[in-house]
Formats: sequence, C-alpha cells, structure tokens
Amino acid sequence: MKWIHWLKPGLQLKRWILIGVLGLLLISIPAGHIVVYFFDIHWMIMVLFGVAGCFLFGVAFKRGFTSLLKNLQTTPFTQGVHRNSKHIQRMIYDKQVLAKGRKVVVIGGGTGLSILLRGLKQMTSNITAVVTVADDGGGSGILREDLGMLPPGDIRSCILALSEMEPTMENLLQYRFQEGSLKGQSFGNLFIASMNGISGSFEEAIKKMNEVLAVKGQVYPVTLENITLYAQLKNGKIIKGESKIPEKSLEEDSPIDFVFLRPKKASTLPEILNAIQEADAIVLGPGSLYTSIIPNLLINPVAESINKSKATTFYLPNIMTQPGETDQFSVRHHVEALLKNTGLKRIDYVIANKEKVPVQIEEKYALEGAKMVLPDENDKVALKEQQIHLVEEDLVEIKNDYVRHDAYKTSKFIEYYLSN
Repeated sequence: MKWIHWLKPGLQLKRWILIGVLGLLLISIPAGHIVVYFFDIHWMIMVLFGVAGCFLFGVAFKRGFTSLLKNLQTTPFTQGVHRNSKHIQRMIYDKQVLAKGRKVVVIGGGTGLSILLRGLKQMTSNITAVVTVADDGGGSGILREDLGMLPPGDIRSCILALSEMEPTMENLLQYRFQEGSLKGQSFGNLFIASMNGISGSFEEAIKKMNEVLAVKGQVYPVTLENITLYAQLKNGKIIKGESKIPEKSLEEDSPIDFVFLRPKKASTLPEILNAIQEADAIVLGPGSLYTSIIPNLLINPVAESINKSKATTFYLPNIMTQPGETDQFSVRHHVEALLKNTGLKRIDYVIANKEKVPVQIEEKYALEGAKMVLPDENDKVALKEQQIHLVEEDLVEIKNDYVRHDAYKTSKFIEYYLSN
C-alpha cells in the first residue's frame, strides 16, 4: 500500500492535512522578515497571521491525530495481521470507506465463489457469503464421514478469500499434504475441524475463524444440518451424493433432470435470512449449477427470502460448460434449470461472458467435453420474455491454462449495474 492511499476518500485525514498546511503557511509569513521589508506589511498583521496559523495548525494536528487514533483503536490488529504501515493504511481504509459500501449477499460454492469474493472485498466489507455444505468428496468428504462434521472445504476457501493475512499464513491454510494417510487433505480443513472440536459447534467454529483471520464480512454454511444431494437423470435413475452426480451422468450418458435434498426440509440460519432482507445485491454464482448453486436455494426458506427481498439479484453463469452437469447448455438453459429446480422466481440481471478464449485453451477444454457458454440471439429473446436483463461483458481471466471469471472486472460490473 503506497503513501498515496492515505489520501483516499473517506479516511477523514485529508481535511486536517490541508488545514495543517494552511496553518504552516500562515505561520511562515511572520517568520519571514524579508516579507515585511519588501511588501511593507504592518507588524500587527503579521502577528495576526502567526496567531491564526498556530491556531489552525494546532486544531488540524489535534483533530487529525484524534481521527487516526479512533480508527486504530477499533481496528482488529491482532486478527491475523502484523502492525505495519501497509496493514494500518489498509484497515483504516476498510473501516472508513469499505464499511460504508453496499450490502452484498453471495450464494454458491466451489472455486467460482471464492474467486468472486476476492474482487468484491475491494469494494465493500459488507459481504455475506452463503456456502453450500452438500460436498461429500475429497478431503472434505473424508472429514464429514470420519468426524461427522459439515464439509469445510468451500467454507475454508471463502474465508481465505475474504481475509486479510500474510501470504505465508494463507499458503499454510491452503497447503495439501502430499503423502501418508493425510495425502490430499488440506491443512485449512484440519484447522476448521480442530476449531469445531474446541468450539462445541460448527457454527461457532466458523464464527471464530471469521474473527481470527480478520474476514471482511461473514461466511456462513447455508445450513447446519447434515444434508445429502440427490439427482434424478433424464433416464429416471437416482444418483446419491454431490461428488457422484456428474460422474454417473456421464457414465449413463443421461443429463440431469432435477436435483433434490434429503432431509427435504433442512433450515437455514437466521443471520442468512437477515442478510438477504437487508441486502442491496444478491449474487448467485459463479459455480457448478447443480452441485454448488442450486443446493443453497433448496434450503428453506432461502429462495423465498430472495423473492421477497428488495435487493437487485444477479446470476453469473459459468464461462465454460461442466461435463456431467451442463453439457451443451446455453445461457438460457442455465437460467431455466435454476428456476425449474428451486423456488426462485426472480432474477434481475444475468451477467454472461462474451469474450472468446484462445484457440489452444478452447481445444484443451474440448478434450474434457467442455465448451464456452456464449450468449446468442435465442438467449436474448428468452430472457427478455422473462423480464431478465442479459448483460454481455468481457469477464475472462486465464490462469495456469484454466478459464475463470476475472474477479475485479466482474465485481466492477456488479457495482455498475447495481448503481444504474
């Protein structure tokens, strides 16, 4: 963070700096005897300038210093960061500016959600991330089975995305063991499991993680109940388990017809419902349509609460189709599936990518059975009939040959359309 960030709007320091400079200028006038001789200014006027300058400088110093101390006293220095100039500037800016930003609820899971959060936290700290807990594969699935706890993987990624910590600490929490019985397991997952053990509940463990890692906003599991995701394929077969659904869909060569949860009437947290009702914006995605986004909306009464909310609702379909989930899907097919499978009745904006990826990247994805989701005329007509605004923007970021949403661009577009 450069020194110029001390001059950003909202820190309540610039006004006192300017007054202080004015005071110093006034003090300097009587100090310059040459001014008296060359400009014939009466000594009494010089004294008045000097007194006024001392007064302004004193007031500016006192008020500016008080403003700075007030910010420092209420800033959580001990929560995952060091006391250096960079973090002091960042946290004061967060408190004075980002804390007054829009209230945004983001719903989803997986990599897509955590990427978007990294962009949104640059614009507001009033973020509530609602994360799916239907995951039953990988390290999260093992902890879920062995310890009887909710899967921590997606929640861990979102907490890290919204946190302010040293790179070493983030790398540690993202580290995956390479061998032994812990091979493939994330240290961050084990950290949450340990916090769950000493906290008495998963909800309390996540709240403590939010505090310890200085999270901008809040991260909540969509439910505290042990839910299982099922899918019925077009051929009538029922698939149990989030991690098995895409695999079985491909094996059966039968697309997903619809998904559902057991228990059917799992409930969400009051904090989530309150956040939805107070939100300025509700963002669905990006992420796996059937296994990351829709499961959240099947929890009572999340979809109903969104329908009643006055917030502007955005949906961000993935840039690429997902084999076993959204094969051959267009933008309108994503929206149709979202509305068909849930009680959701309103989407205000669909922000879809229109930028083509390089040929070699497209060919790489084609080998895996994925293709780009680019809006066409049929999408425009279908969404217009449903009174949904289709927004086409360049959203692509390619990292290590993987296509994903550009977090900063996407967040700026959300902010822009929310304001307009």
